[in-house]
Amino acid sequence: MHGSAVTDRRYSAGECAGPVESSNSAMKPATLVPLVTLAFVLGVSAASAAPADVLVKPLEVRTVFANGKHNAFTAMRCFQGDLWLAFRSGDAHNSATADVLVLRSKDGKAWTLAHTLDVAKDDRDPQFVATDKRLFLYCPAMNGATLTTWLTYTDDGKTWSAPVALYEPQFILWKPIVHDGAFYAAAHKKDETGGGKGRAVHLVKSADGIKWEKISTIRAGNWESETTMFFDARRHATAFLRQKYGSPQA
Repeated sequence: MHGSAVTDRRYSAGECAGPVESSNSAMKPATLVPLVTLAFVLGVSAASAAPADVLVKPLEVRTVFANGKHNAFTAMRCFQGDLWLAFRSGDAHNSATADVLVLRSKDGKAWTLAHTLDVAKDDRDPQFVATDKRLFLYCPAMNGATLTTWLTYTDDGKTWSAPVALYEPQFILWKPIVHDGAFYAAAHKKDETGGGKGRAVHLVKSADGIKWEKISTIRAGNWESETTMFFDARRHATAFLRQKYGSPQA
């Protein structure tokens, strides 16, 4: 049995307190034995932080969702005073029967199902971006070997937009962020042919989080995969890139 824990120290119980507007009923305990259980971890406060060389023990680990399926690939944000958790729920790590579920919680204890995204056979790897007025949900989805990144969003936590396809086919927008009023992401191309030579990572930008354009190629031709962008105080961008195969492998 494997476990998947959700940890985000930016939020502790009560920090995202706000009105819960969802009309969905609370999630009921599943009767099946879970293959993967999502858990909510409450971390220690800054005042009680341990030295860097000492492992910090969570104050509490609580089951959030269990339905007997493979639940993984989590994303978490605070929006409109509530915690929002998205994850893939499927029959296996790679399966043609998977959807993305979005849960909502006021306090990290009681969770409700807020949205289900089903745009392809295998919907996976949800990514959140939260602005003051909108919660964006990006999701790469696969029908066989064909991959498309989709976007849906909500302004009120109740109504979600119709999913729209983004950027170019076979590209996954990974960990989009907002910097200086614009959206940025590293988009990597999924290509399993040619010994990794068909792979590439693009730096992409958007003014509204919906229409994306290529700024540059970060790297290409050697099994490029998930890449996360970071902007420092000097406004310098750093790309942390995973090389799936080859040497060095990550």
